[in-house]
Amino acid sequence: MIPLLMKFFDLFGTPVLGVMIINNIAALFSAILLYKLTNDFTASKLFLCSPIAVFTFIAYTESIFILLTLLVLYLYKNEKYIAAGICLGLGVCCRNMTAMLFFAIFVIMAIKFLQKKLSIITILKMYIPATLISLIYPTYLQINFGNWKSFMDVQFQYWYRIHSNIFTAIMADIKFLSI
Repeated sequence: MIPLLMKFFDLFGTPVLGVMIINNIAALFSAILLYKLTNDFTASKLFLCSPIAVFTFIAYTESIFILLTLLVLYLYKNEKYIAAGICLGLGVCCRNMTAMLFFAIFVIMAIKFLQKKLSIITILKMYIPATLISLIYPTYLQINFGNWKSFMDVQFQYWYRIHSNIFTAIMADIKFLSI
């Protein structure tokens, strides 16, 4: 999403500044949503004043990612499943780590379905838009570059990142914590 936002703001001659303004607005709305979810003003203040908040004010994906994650949780809590699905799909487009939220909410909904507290239609209301939107970026990459995972390949090749999956990441964290 950040490259698309930068391209949009480049039309006005201020790509980085435009994204920074969007990120500041997203951080503010995230604090408001955090308050609505927790009913705790201290949590919102700590979010905005924490050392990690530096990354929410610069041209990184963190602000939009946090905003979309909190929006998904807020909309899901308020049973606005289609809107939550749209935000979930946009979140996956913003950062592929949102796929973990995608999976976690699906597990919760599947358990509620098995307990007969949720219908399959409700699950579909959320996951059809989420899936369709989350497939936009890989489809774009496939059409333009002939490789749906070209972004990951570029990270590996030029930025020396490793190919990993969630299970290897969890095992690395467990090993680190057990030291």
